[in-house]
Amino acid sequence: MSYLLRVVLPDRPGMLGAIATALGEAGADIVSLDVVERGPDGAVDDLPVQLPSGGPADLRSPAA
Repeated sequence: MSYLLRVVLPDRPGMLGAIATALGEAGADIVSLDVVERGPDGAVDDLPVQLPSGGPADLRSPAA
């Protein structure tokens, strides 16, 4: 299953890495990254992700 995630993050080191780590632990594969907007208060990024088959994304636990 493919999803497009739009995230709004503070522009601080490690914030995007934390999102990538959480997605990886959930079994998601980040297909690409697009910085939509960047300003003094933060950044808006689009992350197309691919999840493995086997169930709805909202039922998956991070440890699965």
